[in-house]
Amino acid sequence: MKKLKTIIALLLSVIITISTASCISPQKAHAAKLSYTYDKSTHTLYVNGSGKMKKNDKPWDDDYRVFGSVKKIVIQRGITSIAAYAFSDDIDGNSGTGRNGLNNVTEIVIPDTVKSIGEEAFSFLFKLKKISIPRSVTKVGKRAFADCQSLKSITIHSTLKKLSEEMFYNCDSLRKVKIEKGVKEIGVDAFDCCTKLTSLKLPSSITKIKSGAFSISGIKKLILPKKIKSIEPFTYAYCSNLKKVILPKRIKKIGEHAFNGCDNLKTVKLNKNIKTIPRAAFDECKKLTKITFTKKLKSIGDNAFFRCKSLKTFKIPNNVKAIKDYTFCECSKLENVKIPKSVKSIGSYAFEECKSIENITIPDSVTKIGREAFYGCKKLKTITIPKSVTKLGKYFFGFKYKIIGTDEYDEEIGKYFKQDGYIIKGYKGSAAEKYAVDNGFEFVSLD
Repeated sequence: MKKLKTIIALLLSVIITISTASCISPQKAHAAKLSYTYDKSTHTLYVNGSGKMKKNDKPWDDDYRVFGSVKKIVIQRGITSIAAYAFSDDIDGNSGTGRNGLNNVTEIVIPDTVKSIGEEAFSFLFKLKKISIPRSVTKVGKRAFADCQSLKSITIHSTLKKLSEEMFYNCDSLRKVKIEKGVKEIGVDAFDCCTKLTSLKLPSSITKIKSGAFSISGIKKLILPKKIKSIEPFTYAYCSNLKKVILPKRIKKIGEHAFNGCDNLKTVKLNKNIKTIPRAAFDECKKLTKITFTKKLKSIGDNAFFRCKSLKTFKIPNNVKAIKDYTFCECSKLENVKIPKSVKSIGSYAFEECKSIENITIPDSVTKIGREAFYGCKKLKTITIPKSVTKLGKYFFGFKYKIIGTDEYDEEIGKYFKQDGYIIKGYKGSAAEKYAVDNGFEFVSLD
């Protein structure tokens, strides 16, 4: 009887254990630890595994046969996600030094089981020439292909809705890009520094082109699909091949620095919907000779035409209330500027170093002229200041800055000197008379 009780107790224990085990939820499948094989004869690294790659799981890292000699990487089917920095040759800021041993890779094969590619997954592979993003990929991380400086072509399938930030940054051999209909967004700086990319056809599905998308690229003409209503900051900055800008009517806004540094841009035509030329929009467009806009323009930002050295004439529209800081600074060929009566202030350095201006009429709507506003205007020997002006900034007219030595840290020390032959015309008791008397200029009363 005692033996029978023992047997029954053991049977009950087994039944309870089995029952309890059947109630435990199955664990989610995680990526298996990667394995690899290396074919020395073809210099090919085969990466094996299943599911998501784990960050820093690089079992080939310590293999002397692989280090520096691998030319082709084949990621095998089964892997569903490529981890951040998985094949990047960037370690601790030592970009492209070969410290990952992948600096000679020219080709990478990604299988159609991969759904996502992590941040900087393939960055700084300077010799990479051939790689395809399969249709299975729906997400690509920031800078995934940045600094792949030998990559010449790429296709973006419709399944990838968004090109990530700096996705192809500094891919300076990239010439051919095909983007399928269905892609909706070009990310921040996506093609920044792609200097060989001279043309790109964007599908009608594109609704956003983010800031800096084509800056410092080789683009020759504006790329504006029909759903784009504005140009973001820095979008075409430093595009040296851009010679002409004509904005279609649907464009209602231009971002700051949008065309900054386009040093071969000659003509610009803005539509009636553009009411603001923002800060530094055409800064350093050194060959700009003509810009057309409508009477609806209400504001011109500071630095808007800074160093536009070929601009000769500019008629400020009647709705503009201020000429802001540095607006026409160093426009050395600017001869004629018409300031309307709507303008109430002229900012600091607004016409600094405009060496070709001989005459300028300041309307009696102006109440303030900022520091060095007409500094370095060599041909402007006489200026008339209306009664309305109550504040004149330091050195606004008739001064020159000269280096007189260096300090204890070997930094240059300078001083402003009054120039001879400059005349100020104005009214007795005005800010103009005070400026002239205080600084020793000839004053001609208009009373």
